[in-house]
Amino acid sequence: MNREYYGIIVGLGTLFFLLSFKFITLLGVCILSFFVAKELKDVLGSKTAVFLAPFITLLSLYNITYGFLAIFLVVFLELLTTKDLDSFYKSFFMLTFSTALPEYIYKVKTLGNHYILGLLLGVWILDTVSYYVGKNFGKHKLAPEISPNKTIEGFIGGSLSCIIFNIFYFGFSKGLIIGIAVSLVGVFGDLFKSLIKRQYNVKDFSNVFGPHGGFLDRFDALMFSSLVFYTINAPR
Repeated sequence: MNREYYGIIVGLGTLFFLLSFKFITLLGVCILSFFVAKELKDVLGSKTAVFLAPFITLLSLYNITYGFLAIFLVVFLELLTTKDLDSFYKSFFMLTFSTALPEYIYKVKTLGNHYILGLLLGVWILDTVSYYVGKNFGKHKLAPEISPNKTIEGFIGGSLSCIIFNIFYFGFSKGLIIGIAVSLVGVFGDLFKSLIKRQYNVKDFSNVFGPHGGFLDRFDALMFSSLVFYTINAPR
């Protein structure tokens, strides 16, 4: 099965979880949290049990302070038993990354389907246009030491298309802010993910989605973008 077919399947599955009832979206966020934690655990060599991630995500949705206290408690108890400070750092990062970011996808969902669909389409447009513009017209590397395949042309093409979409979807003022924020944070999330992979010498975090890699490979931009998207649109 080629990249396009995998992309369609992943896309339809994502739409199902995000546009269904809230409890379905919450289930999807918990699944995402679990697999992101698992992929980071496998790559980083963390000792923390991955099944804790969805529960901490739910706790963070109830109260983010309680979520971070739970993370500190888990990694502190791990440090007491292992006496391994390096493992402590890895476990803290693993749990924070896999719980603090996915929860904002659900928070965007609580704003309404209009918002979660706008976020999702904006991220998809950013990723898709960046990929094809970079593949066909990219000549100047964006960050060659981190992600050799990323190009400045791809970044510009993806960002402009994302901004234009958001302006049409949300109106000029709000759409411009959202489009710029999603573009910048989305590419940051992608480079951050690539930096981890380069550091640990892995091509993809897993192969669950075939040529699209794993959950973290596929949903990194959505997770990072959901945080700024919710911050911009959250009720005051």
